[in-house]
Amino acid sequence: MMKCKYISFTKFFVLVNIIATVGSCSPGPYIKIDSAFGPGIKFSNYGDSFSWAPVDKKDTGDSRADNPQLHELVRNTVEEQFQVKGYRKASADKPDFWIDYRIAAKQKTDMGSHGRTQNYDEGSLVLDVIDPGTRKLIWRAIARTELDNAMPPSVRKERIQTAVKRMLENLPTVAE
Repeated sequence: MMKCKYISFTKFFVLVNIIATVGSCSPGPYIKIDSAFGPGIKFSNYGDSFSWAPVDKKDTGDSRADNPQLHELVRNTVEEQFQVKGYRKASADKPDFWIDYRIAAKQKTDMGSHGRTQNYDEGSLVLDVIDPGTRKLIWRAIARTELDNAMPPSVRKERIQTAVKRMLENLPTVAE
């Protein structure tokens, strides 16, 4: 007769969490996120409505950053994530705050192992929340990552969505 070996619920729970965490990690380079409020800013003083800042986007000259599909994906993802946090999109003339963003790519050089330099392209997404009355910065988040031009569009889309979601983690929800 075969004996069954049981493990405790705690060990089982830890094992399931480890598997879920490892399985949910997306492949690719690390995404560094920084965010901060402007000096003396209390976000709860602002309401719950937003619109896009009335700014004309200038081409950067880099086809990766000037891609219209990329801009549409960023805008849709940002709007979706703000709405998840309880904010609502308002008409352009009466928002409590504006949202703006910039996309850039630049070549970086880092000192690698054994004293060798490593050249790579770094992409950044800057997301700003702006007071429409004073035009002062309320909050900013920046996502930076190494670019992989061979990355399939579906993976690129997932990474942008992940980056935007992580960028907004420190922004309070409407209820807070």
